[in-house]
Amino acid sequence: NVNPNRMVLLRLRRRLNFALRGHSLLKDKLEGLIKEFTLLVKEYKRQRIKVDQALPIVLRTFLLAKATSATEIIEDALNYPKGEINVDIIQKSIMNVKVPQLSIQGEVDLFSYGLVNTPLELDFALSSLKDIFPEILRLTPAPGSPTASSTGPIPPLLPILCAIVPVSRLSSGST
Repeated sequence: NVNPNRMVLLRLRRRLNFALRGHSLLKDKLEGLIKEFTLLVKEYKRQRIKVDQALPIVLRTFLLAKATSATEIIEDALNYPKGEINVDIIQKSIMNVKVPQLSIQGEVDLFSYGLVNTPLELDFALSSLKDIFPEILRLTPAPGSPTASSTGPIPPLLPILCAIVPVSRLSSGST
């Protein structure tokens, strides 16, 4: 029931203009989010292709090193790396939508073992792993994100890689 007078007409017209402006702003925000999302997907695909190409080579080299040397020698070599990596979870705001991201800081000297008893393949594998490790961490979903429970080939590898390159602390931050 709407009263057919001028005051109601003006009030309804203002509400309509306000709703149209709000709808326009929401459309602009959606377009901006889609643009950001598209950029993130392209970057994810690029990193995923790079990791998918490099990781089998690294794992094959680790297997070759394990086959050419005693398991105890390799485990002793990888047990005590020097340095640490700090991984922080940062909440980045993209058009007022909070997106968790991993921030990686620090350096690890992977070659903190004696080179006499260890196979050369282990050096190559660790060198290759050091190159792709930041990419693997970027592909790993942050805890609390919608994809954190995914069971793709990359996230289950994180505990294995963290055993090789220890992550000293995992903290949560916000920017």
